[in-house]
Amino acid sequence: MLKYNMSNPLSHKNIILTGASAGLGKVLAFELAKQGANLVLIARNKQKLLELKSEINQKFPDVKILVAPADISNPEQVKDVISKAKEQFNQIHVLINNAAIWYEGDFLEHSNQKLKELFEINTLGQMYVTKEVLPLMLEQKYGDVVFVNSIAATREYPEDFAPYASTKYAIKGFAESIRKEYAKDNIRIMQIYPPGMETEIFKRAGFDYGKAEWMTAPKNIAEIIVFMLTRSRDVTMSNVVVNKTGFN
Repeated sequence: MLKYNMSNPLSHKNIILTGASAGLGKVLAFELAKQGANLVLIARNKQKLLELKSEINQKFPDVKILVAPADISNPEQVKDVISKAKEQFNQIHVLINNAAIWYEGDFLEHSNQKLKELFEINTLGQMYVTKEVLPLMLEQKYGDVVFVNSIAATREYPEDFAPYASTKYAIKGFAESIRKEYAKDNIRIMQIYPPGMETEIFKRAGFDYGKAEWMTAPKNIAEIIVFMLTRSRDVTMSNVVVNKTGFN
């Protein structure tokens, strides 16, 4: 079993981060690098990942980074990049399932293609990545898996959120099930449920809200995730719900 460094728990740990090229993923990559972690950066846009790698290494030159472009909704691509991650780093200590997309609107107005895309990335994609990484963690008897869920999976949304919220409720159930299944193997399964964040996810879906008052900064969520990962091994922050103050 790996030894736990209480002074800096993430130093030299190897972390896989999906959805790393923008938004929370990009901010989180910097926060993890600040802790001295090595990174496997996964996203579909290779150029953005290369730019991110360069930016991080300018600030943290000792951090080892593997740029791993992939579409997590494609299980073969997922298998390939996780294989490359294992080849380069040997061990994987942390997986952060961050990649997701968002669509808003009445359920009946969503095309079948949009519904399919939502579940392929937000639910199946995260399951594909977890399925490839868990055997490595089981072998080393150590690991943390963090699912960046959504506050939409903690409450009822009466309109416009049904398809998106469904994907998040689904991954919530999956994460809760494997948390109990693998706790005996020193693997912590954790979920964080952030509110809306000031990222590009809304704009890419055709809704440009700007910096709405109900949104929070990605850095706030990134810092909480780092906090979750740096607790003593006998503590698992299973479900962390984050609200924007005044918008509970």
